[in-house]
Amino acid sequence: MRELGFKRLLFLVHRGQLARQTKKSYEKIFDKSVSMGLVGAGYSDYDRDYVFATVQTLNRDEHLQKYEPDAFDCIILDEYAIIGLSQEAA
Repeated sequence: MRELGFKRLLFLVHRGQLARQTKKSYEKIFDKSVSMGLVGAGYSDYDRDYVFATVQTLNRDEHLQKYEPDAFDCIILDEYAIIGLSQEAA
């Protein structure tokens, strides 16, 4: 992410546990060079550089409306999250 120049990142996953684990992995790599937070399951770290959330959480307007359409430089969708999205749309 650093080499690509992304300042704001949204990482969407299908489960809260995976969001927490992914955040921990990123913290090991980036140390304190970027702020990281969770959205959903009692967390409301909306203003962090790197935000980790579940698709189900950001599918709700109360969370999604916290962000402008161009708030993130990069959005990463966990493979399983994409499958879940397509099943919800059906």
